[in-house]
Amino acid sequence: MNQSYTREKSSYTGVLIVLAALFFMWGLITVLNFMLVDQLKVVFAMTPAQALLVNFIFFATYFVAAIPAGKIINRYGFKNGIISGLVVAGFGFMLFYPASEAVSYDLFIFSLFLVAAGITMLQVGANAYVVMLGKKERGASRLTLVQAFNSLGAFLAPLFASGLFMSIAGFTEASRANMSTHELIDATIKYVQLPYLGLGAILFLLALFVGFSKLPKLVTETAEPLPKSENGAKKFIIQFPHVILAGLAIFAYVGAEVTIGRYLAGVASTGMIAGSVVALYWGLALLGRFGGAALLQKISPRKLVGINALIAAFLVLVFIFIPKGDVIAFYILAAVGLFNSIQFPSIFALGIDGLGKFTEEGSSVLIMSVVGGAIIPMVWGDLYDASLTGAFVLIILCYIYISYFGFKGSRYEKRTNFY
Repeated sequence: MNQSYTREKSSYTGVLIVLAALFFMWGLITVLNFMLVDQLKVVFAMTPAQALLVNFIFFATYFVAAIPAGKIINRYGFKNGIISGLVVAGFGFMLFYPASEAVSYDLFIFSLFLVAAGITMLQVGANAYVVMLGKKERGASRLTLVQAFNSLGAFLAPLFASGLFMSIAGFTEASRANMSTHELIDATIKYVQLPYLGLGAILFLLALFVGFSKLPKLVTETAEPLPKSENGAKKFIIQFPHVILAGLAIFAYVGAEVTIGRYLAGVASTGMIAGSVVALYWGLALLGRFGGAALLQKISPRKLVGINALIAAFLVLVFIFIPKGDVIAFYILAAVGLFNSIQFPSIFALGIDGLGKFTEEGSSVLIMSVVGGAIIPMVWGDLYDASLTGAFVLIILCYIYISYFGFKGSRYEKRTNFY
């Protein structure tokens, strides 16, 4: 039974450098977009419901666009799919300029949808491509390594937003305090317009960069999935239980990660804790990915996912029982970032393992599950209004399920351990 993928001979080191650069810019741009969108809430005088809709639309687009993205990649190839994602997101960024100039909320939402749709296509194509490139048993390690550069870009993004962009616009926290509402809107528009044009231009240049790069061609349509069903060849993605279970694990992981990050940012905004606690949370995730890439060459991703998720659940449990007047509680919660680090790339690699010609479809299912970043924070918020403990029990349950997936749910064949 053959699960190999057709590849063109090439230096994988050079290819991984190209992909690492792509993931770095992708992480940088994604976080910059969130920060700039947050500024645009002032321009559009958004109600709390509209502000919530912005976040929901971004993550919900993953759910809507993932399947079409997978079909495009299946037909035109991974390289063309990645290029298409860059171009679509680039057009989305360019549209932010007229949206802010005309103060058009509808055009703003459409621009945001295009950006999210482009990033979805990148997620579906690039993640699967990295996993399948080279030796299969090191797929999780490779994806964790390039995802580390994604985290590095995300970590550096606030420095650009609060430094370079504000300097260009002459827009500082001190000057903001003395502005009238009209002046604040004008300054905010100036602050976001040039960066958005720049981000769009960068994505178009990245599309050209990838287009001229010699990425090996991976062909999956002739690769047989593993294992065959007792009644013959499998025909539908739902016949692979580990894919569905992996999708639920990504849903839980993204939801938990986003919720904790936003909670810490919200507490920091009140002055109860320093902003460095939030930076620590994301910084540990960054360091954990570089270290995790090495660990995954020696330790099964199944075990590492299971163990890390259990530790994360334990840290959240400890956080619940420490009085919130004690700042150490928030540092303990921030430490969860370290154990989040390898979760997404490892779950993704385990989720598409053995899919053969169904790889693109399976990748789409997993990326659809990123919608957890919209749904779980909303549920958590409702629980938080009633009880902080009850809200964080939801997060603990997320990590317990992820641990179950790592230890058991990812094993799609009892007789063979492919990792």
